[in-house]
Amino acid sequence: MVVSNPQAHKRIDFFHKLSRYKQVDSGGKHLNNIGGAVTDKIEFIKDYKFVLAFENSSYRGYVTEKVFQPMFVNTIPVYWGSPEVHKDFNTKSFVNWHDYGDDESVIQRIIELDQNPEAMAALLSEPWFQENKLNQYIQEELIFAFFQRIFTTSVKPVAASWRRWPAILSRKWDSYNLKKSRKQ
Repeated sequence: MVVSNPQAHKRIDFFHKLSRYKQVDSGGKHLNNIGGAVTDKIEFIKDYKFVLAFENSSYRGYVTEKVFQPMFVNTIPVYWGSPEVHKDFNTKSFVNWHDYGDDESVIQRIIELDQNPEAMAALLSEPWFQENKLNQYIQEELIFAFFQRIFTTSVKPVAASWRRWPAILSRKWDSYNLKKSRKQ
């Protein structure tokens, strides 16, 4: 796995549980056990059977690169995140935590695949997408419209404004304390 976020508790707990079966190499900044953070995630994961592909949190529709990066290098993602990942990908092509519902069952599936080359080959032969077709959201027109909206709108992205919140709150708190001290 490659992880830098120490607050992703589900991923961290799973890492420790799975490590009881077999060492899980961690090439990120957090829980690093390979001697330093990797600079190229794809290069790092390409020689592994499995990659822990846990999102930072679980929200319907929130699916990031974590699930498809291992697919690029024919490695099996062990995915936790969106309970609706099946709308984007064929869940028979990876280990989907939501198909099992608990860590122990997922670990048992990983052990089964690890010890059974035929089961591993069957999983790897599955297409990534349902019926081997891109879903409705991966259409050139929609992607073009999405990027056009990003580059032509004057609305500030939520992520850009979120970084300012600590400064805004700090100023408001300082202002509040200044007003309070004047009254006393």
